[in-house]
Amino acid sequence: MGDLSPETTAILQAIQAELRKEGKPSEEEEKTTLNTVSKMIVNVLKAEALTIYKICRKENIFHFIYYSPTLTRTPFPNSSLVAVLQEKLLGYRLPEGMGIVGQVIETGQPDVFKKAPEDKRMLDLSEYTGFSVHSMMTFPITARETLGAIQILNKKTTHAFVETDVVFMNRLMEPLSFYLSKAWVDDFVLTEEERKMLYCEHA
Repeated sequence: MGDLSPETTAILQAIQAELRKEGKPSEEEEKTTLNTVSKMIVNVLKAEALTIYKICRKENIFHFIYYSPTLTRTPFPNSSLVAVLQEKLLGYRLPEGMGIVGQVIETGQPDVFKKAPEDKRMLDLSEYTGFSVHSMMTFPITARETLGAIQILNKKTTHAFVETDVVFMNRLMEPLSFYLSKAWVDDFVLTEEERKMLYCEHA
């Protein structure tokens, strides 16, 4: 049933703990935390990249991007080119409903994608970015409402994400969604029920 190994469970718990920090994070704190947890997520899932989208005025914008330092494809792993690519994508806007990320945000349902000729749902940005996607998991960022989505890109070992990868992300999405709600939504305060769910049950 997709049970996680003890090692993977320990990493999951470390990420969850990082996301359960008290209080509203500043922009710098949010960036630092996302870098920390993204590195762990990409490493444990053996992925090449992670992106976070945020809903903004009926558009979905690239809010955060992380690339694995182990990338070997052209133009990687040149760090200066990675920085250029991140700069190009951050703030890039997609109309609502466009691509798999748009569908996931609209429906609130995760999606696991493996590239196939008959599957035309994915928006191909490779000509713009130089980064080709062959597999992808997309999960909605939803606490009280859907605020965006996270995508994990390109499984490096099997070329397709597997059941345990989905289980890992499903267990991560609740603390991640509440963390980003605190960061993005003005005056967002956890209710007592939410606090029990996020903190007491995991003490």
